[in-house]
Amino acid sequence: MAVLASLSLALATIPILACLALLALSVFIVGRRGSLVAQARRTAEAQHAGVVRADQTIEQQLVEGLRAGKSLKDATDAFLQQRESLVPGATPDRPGHWSSDDLKAYFQNQLAEAISAINRRLLMLAVIAGSSVIAVSVTAMTVLYGLHTPRAAEQGLAPQVQAVPASQSIPDAMPTAEFPPLMPEALVPIAPPARQGNDSASAAKPLPIPVQAPQDQVPSVNQM
Repeated sequence: MAVLASLSLALATIPILACLALLALSVFIVGRRGSLVAQARRTAEAQHAGVVRADQTIEQQLVEGLRAGKSLKDATDAFLQQRESLVPGATPDRPGHWSSDDLKAYFQNQLAEAISAINRRLLMLAVIAGSSVIAVSVTAMTVLYGLHTPRAAEQGLAPQVQAVPASQSIPDAMPTAEFPPLMPEALVPIAPPARQGNDSASAAKPLPIPVQAPQDQVPSVNQM
């Protein structure tokens, strides 16, 4: 019984440990995602502030170029090229003519793409880690069951199945006092139907119902 008890304890402990491992993995994944998303958000905000400062610097260079006698067309073309290099693709129809709303939408899209990449990476990590925990648990349970089953059989804990030889037939059910065997002489003969005539008493007499009597009190046909 000690082997069987240890096997039951081990088989019950392994799923509990697997559930705890999956719970710890979930907590780790959620915490890791929160930190990565916060980091991506801080990075996007820092880039947004850097672009705003660079745009102010470009505007000052435009004013200084015009004051220095630079042509308006050349100064404007250089200004738009520099603004487009700060935020490429913000306004595809009019390169360099982005506003503060366009800049904000651009960095929101960048942040959404970064969060989506974080989710995909962590989801893959969670699937791989969770599958590994489940596989290890199933393997451990299989190995433990395979190691303990022969020992339990040697100690007589495993059920022994005895095969019945083909020549040996299964005995019939033995009769008891409550259920005696049904013998031909135990049946009460059924009286023939009454004749149609003046004998109204015999016509009104009901037919007897067969009754099975115990073996020791079975009446013979002559007595009846």
